[in-house]
Amino acid sequence: MPPTIPATVTRTQWLRAYEAELMARYDWALNPTRLATFLQSVTQTLTGEATTWNHDGVAVTAAWRACGGKGTPTLKALRALPVPPPERAPIDVVSNAERVQDLLQRLLGLAPGSSADPDVVRLSVVDTCATLRHVCDAYGLAFHELDREGYQHYLYERKHGA
Repeated sequence: MPPTIPATVTRTQWLRAYEAELMARYDWALNPTRLATFLQSVTQTLTGEATTWNHDGVAVTAAWRACGGKGTPTLKALRALPVPPPERAPIDVVSNAERVQDLLQRLLGLAPGSSADPDVVRLSVVDTCATLRHVCDAYGLAFHELDREGYQHYLYERKHGA
């Protein structure tokens, strides 16, 4: 029997169910760093960027079934799960240049209109990413999912000049 799943199930929903299955079954999945790295390879395999993840396994099938799926999921079926489009930014959003300047002012204490050393900016971005991972851990959020969603927002803004 070919695998089937309700048409309303998205890739994000399946990934959340899969993450829950992994955490319930495997001790290594309770380590946020290991789990995030693993889920990144899952996502890269599903998007076709890589083929490092093996989709065979009880947790894959359990997540499929938790989402209402029937049969054993194939890589083709998992890749066919719809990816929801990014939410549109509000009309009154400030320009990206203003957002960058505001963030640099808050992170680095820069005066309006001044610029920073690129190495200092790089280290501040790395530190901010690490802090955001801690926030996600504290609130039970999946950083890799939010990062991908943020990237989709970024692509939308670049394309539409937001």
